[in-house]
Order: sequence, then C-alpha cells, then structure tokens
Amino acid sequence: MKILKINLLAITVLLSVTAAYAQNINYFFIDDIYQRSYFNPALNDEGRISVASGLGVDFITNGPSINDFIIDGPNGNLQLSAANAIMAMNDVNDIYGYGSVNTFDLSVRVPFVRLSVGHAWKTNGWMNYTKDLANFVTFGNGQSVGETLNLGPQINYINYNELYLGVQKSFGPLSIGAKVKRLNGVEAIVTKNSKIELTTSDDIYQLSLDTDFEMMVSSAFNYTDIDDFDVNIQNLSFENFLSNNGGWAFDIGASVSLGDRIEVSLSVLDIGSIDWDVDPKSYSSKGVQTFDGIDIADFINTEDEIVVFDSLENLLEVTETSAGFSTTLPSQVYLGGRFKLSDLWTFGAMIQSLGNGERRANVMGVNATASIYKWLSAGVLYSAKTGNPANFGLSIKTEFGPLIGFLSTDNILNLGTFDGKNSNFRAGLSLRI
Repeated sequence: MKILKINLLAITVLLSVTAAYAQNINYFFIDDIYQRSYFNPALNDEGRISVASGLGVDFITNGPSINDFIIDGPNGNLQLSAANAIMAMNDVNDIYGYGSVNTFDLSVRVPFVRLSVGHAWKTNGWMNYTKDLANFVTFGNGQSVGETLNLGPQINYINYNELYLGVQKSFGPLSIGAKVKRLNGVEAIVTKNSKIELTTSDDIYQLSLDTDFEMMVSSAFNYTDIDDFDVNIQNLSFENFLSNNGGWAFDIGASVSLGDRIEVSLSVLDIGSIDWDVDPKSYSSKGVQTFDGIDIADFINTEDEIVVFDSLENLLEVTETSAGFSTTLPSQVYLGGRFKLSDLWTFGAMIQSLGNGERRANVMGVNATASIYKWLSAGVLYSAKTGNPANFGLSIKTEFGPLIGFLSTDNILNLGTFDGKNSNFRAGLSLRI
C-alpha cells in the first residue's frame, strides 16, 4: 500500500543550505589582527592603516550529520539514504548555519579618531524540523495510521550584503567603537506560524489536516502545489546591492586595557532589520480540512494502488499574497577578556550569545595562546556550545612583514569530515602599516 509519498529533493536542498547562530569565537584571541574588530568595533585600534579580508563558515545541528545520509551501495559506491538519517533524528531537530565573506575592510587613523569602511556578504539562519516530517516526506503516512503527525517546519533564513562605516576612539585605557551598516537583502524564507498536523484515521483512512501556517519569502521560494515548488538558494551574490530590500543595523562596543597585560571587551552587534520588497510573498493556510476516506472494497480484485496523495493536495489550501515584510537580524552579544601571563603565554575567555528572542544559542570558551616566534603564534580553545558541550579548537597566525594571515576553528576534530554536528572555519588576511 502506497500512501502520500513526496519527493525529498527540495527538503534535502533546504536542509543543506539553511543554516548557525553559533559562530567561530577562537580568532577573538589572536593578537594583532584587524578581524578582532568583527567581535567589537572598539578593538580596531592598531596601526595607522589596515586593510583586511576574510571568510567564515559555521554549522551546528542536534540532528543527523551529513554522514548519516550516506550509506554504502551494493557495488561499493556511496548512496543517499533518508531512511538511514531518520534513525539518527530526535523528535525535534535544529540546524543552525552561518557564512560570511568579508570582501574588504579599510581602517585609517585620522586626527582624534579612527575611521573604517568595509563590505561583507552574510547568510545565516535556523531551521527546526520534526522526525514526523522526515518520515512523512520519505515514506508517506502509511506507517502512521491512527496517529497525528506534526509536519510544520520553522525556518528563519536570510542572505544579505552589508556596507559599513565605523568609528573608534581611545580615552587612555578605554576604547569605544561603533558601526552603522547599510543592509541589502538577497533572499529570505521566514515562517511566522508553523502548525501543520495531519491525522490519518484507522477506520477507512479518513484524513484531517489542521493548519495555522504562514511563510514569508523573498526571491528564494515559489509554490504551486504540494508536489510542485521550487527552492532557489543563492550563494555569494550582490543581488539588490544598494537598491532594494534595504535595512540598517548598528554595532557598539567598548574595551578596557590595563597596561599591556589585561584586556576586557563587551559588545552588542547587529541591532537592526531588513525590509523585504523584492518579490515578497506570503504563503498561508489556516483551518481544518477533512477527507472522508476510501472504501477498500473498491480495490479488491484490482491491481490499482491505493494512493490518496491527490486528496491531501486538495485538503491543503494555500493562499498566496504579495506583501512586504520585515526581518530582525539575530543580535550578537560578546563578553571577553585576555590576560598576558608572559611573553610566551596569553590566556583568555569569552561568553557569546546569538539569536532572536527565545531562539538563542550560547557559547562559553577558554583559550591559551603561545607566541612561539615573532612571526608565528598558535592557540587552543575549549568551548561549550548549546547542544555541544565539548569542543576543541585550534588557531594559527603567521606574519610576513606587514602581512598577517590566520586560520581558526572551534572544533578541529570535526573539520573536513561529514561526521561532525558542529563545524566551523575562519580564515583572514590583513595588511597593517
């Protein structure tokens, strides 16, 4: 008996690109790099002129890893298996993700203050999905007769460009800084309500669909019906740059240095929002719809399959409207400090909190960095993250004259593997004069 099988491709694509609020913190502890100002604009206080760029990728989930979707095929080749991944799922699963490309940063010391300007492309998001949903899109509802399935996903995904202007000023041991950032969104998928409950009766397979669902999109999603929809997620893009989907955000921060040994830093970043006006759509469904079921006697002595997919399609009444909407950036709060014990060793700690409202991810980390040579330093990090209590990071920095480069990860054990549920990487270059 085949009941309600749905193509998994679109869901798989969305899971693979929707992505984490928990970002790499290890490079905060690397001395003398411009990229520390990404954590706090008050830390932009070194050199007369600085030019920098960098990239970062972060991923964290409490559900199956990428490797859980892969099995060995009959001929020794690898195959995708949604069924294998379902066995590793929780009843409710979260995926967080973050990516950024800092194309350029320029910082110049002028009389009385330091000014900076730069551009970055960023994507971040969160998706919450149930094991019920994964089972349903893989096997249909044939295994859930007499049960109610919770099918509604929650999604908060945005992709945007930011162009910023920053200012930093020192008052003796105190440094303060701020940035104002012009935002232009590339695409968005955001759910406002997420209730979709499907009940399949064990009598004559009556269906009941109870919905209170609304999803707002810009450019990234188009829906025709339940088996005809497109997910079009872009990577690095300058779509709508300095034109549509506009918004503003602000960063503020302060740091205190006691001599050259102790530094304490506090900042709040991404206080702002984006107004989406390019192809904005709302897909909504609300109400209780029922299907009276099927008479099994009609299928006796026939070779016809029992398929009620069309019935569910008729039950799911989706209304499409065109209306602009607004999304708030996931704010970031950082409290960190460093203590220089000797010319060789520096120790540090940081607390990080990222997200919106009740949906936040928190991190606490401690670091030890060794200045091995004048041109080479390396650091190790232990951090505890929401859902991942034990992570071990590594960073390395090299200097060649005025050119500084670094690599950093918060979880070296999972870097470059498909087994990890918490992976991130950050690389950067800067030129300081």
